[in-house]
Amino acid sequence: MQLYRKNAGSGSKEELLLKSDKARYPDDWSPDGKTLIFDEYVNRGDGRALPMEGERKPYDVISTPFRDMRGRLSPDGKWIVYESDESGSRQVYLQSFPPSGGKWQVSTGGGSEPQWRKDGRELNYRCGSLIMAVEISTAGIVEISAPRKLFEFRWSASGSKVNYVPSGDGKRFLVNVYAGDNASTPITVVLNWMAALK
Repeated sequence: MQLYRKNAGSGSKEELLLKSDKARYPDDWSPDGKTLIFDEYVNRGDGRALPMEGERKPYDVISTPFRDMRGRLSPDGKWIVYESDESGSRQVYLQSFPPSGGKWQVSTGGGSEPQWRKDGRELNYRCGSLIMAVEISTAGIVEISAPRKLFEFRWSASGSKVNYVPSGDGKRFLVNVYAGDNASTPITVVLNWMAALK
């Protein structure tokens, strides 16, 4: 499992970004597009960053003796949230980016798949079948509100790294729902979709 990049245009060739015997999974791009956040696995997971300019030498962002994964950068690129099992169960944590030593636990009753709202003032995460929200202020002192439940859904457990995505304003969510044990999931193909944008 290596990291590749490919332009969205048809006919473009893929570019190998990193090659090693370790499994790697992409998590996020920095808002300026200059850094790729990814998970790297041997016996556990570590969050790493790959500069997309210069020597492209990866560096540790989240490296503990525990399984750390699914790093997501804040819209201003100054903070990263991730999930870790360092407490014995998966929880969501916040730290500065690049790392400077401070770390805050965001979730309280378990948490995974953190996602930022576009304005950076709210963070969502999944706790089992619940989507939770916390308000975050990083101006001066870091302040994190108590988690509140937004809604519940039966997620697909398909092995997907992302089971939900909030809209930019946080008012709607796209979710990967469970279709049933014997249900077939339809696939819709939209043709000529660019014309609909005009």
